[in-house]
Amino acid sequence: MRRDPIDVDASTCPTLVCDNPTDTVANRGNTLYEALNYKKDIIVFQASDGAGAHCEAGATGLFEQMVFDCIDKIVKN
Repeated sequence: MRRDPIDVDASTCPTLVCDNPTDTVANRGNTLYEALNYKKDIIVFQASDGAGAHCEAGATGLFEQMVFDCIDKIVKN
């Protein structure tokens, strides 16, 4: 799989980053969040909420609620 670098300086749209420190596949969302220079928000999911698996697979309802709440906030502003 080819992965091109992300040009975070070129981002001009609000960005939601989801992070999960216990995800064994991808757990560097905080690095992307810190690099972004435009409107941004981060959701950090926790294993204690049932969201410890990759892509928060153990807590899809929580994931969807939090993501849609964030999108709602962006759309209303």
